[in-house]
Amino acid sequence: MSADDFVAHIARAGGDTDAAEWVRRHLLEWTVAPGFTPHPNDDLHHLFGIDEEERDEDLVLALFEQLGLPAPTTELVARFGPVDTPLRVARLVRFARNGWNTHDPHHAD
Repeated sequence: MSADDFVAHIARAGGDTDAAEWVRRHLLEWTVAPGFTPHPNDDLHHLFGIDEEERDEDLVLALFEQLGLPAPTTELVARFGPVDTPLRVARLVRFARNGWNTHDPHHAD
């Protein structure tokens, strides 16, 4: 999947485009298979081997810092739900930018 298609898919599904671009770049750095590209609904643990601690520290917290957003609390992430795919990471950023509004029409999968 091309970078443009990846970002467009995430945007249509209610994710943040800055987050989508950032996550895709970082997943490509973690990918060891030549020619493999991430997709928005790829499972971060099963497909990329990113465990929960790595996801929280190396992906989510680093992304929030890069975007100048305050780190999400455990309670807010629990309210949001699983952050297990690139799409869900990008939606978490959109959720944060919307003031943690759970009534965001793009929140649900």
